[in-house]
Amino acid sequence: MAEGPAGDEDAGREGSLPGAPGHLLDPTFRNGSVTAIGVVGGFSLAFLSNWTFMPGRWGGSALVAFILLALGIAFQLRALVGMLETQSLRRVRYNRLVKVFAVGIYLTAAGVLLALVAELPVVSRYLHF
Repeated sequence: MAEGPAGDEDAGREGSLPGAPGHLLDPTFRNGSVTAIGVVGGFSLAFLSNWTFMPGRWGGSALVAFILLALGIAFQLRALVGMLETQSLRRVRYNRLVKVFAVGIYLTAAGVLLALVAELPVVSRYLHF
């Protein structure tokens, strides 16, 4: 069986443009990623905003949580800005931006968990079991 020109094996991959080499994405495929990154980034910013304005003193763990949250959001925003560039239609660039976004999610999740742990002593005073 004869094989097509190099790169054609990717042409049928999910998100590829029909008739285009497999290294280009269909813009509608990328649009879903932009939406997902924007929604997650919005929730992350909302959490950070609400959490930072909670009453109480900040300890060392709260400061570390803030740094993790801020770094995670920065990675998410970098991924969002990168996805809005036309170069993100190239599969290699798109995959790199997805990895940047994943790092942002991991950092944000670690910050949220640490923030929750840091707030346990304060919250436990209000819980009556």
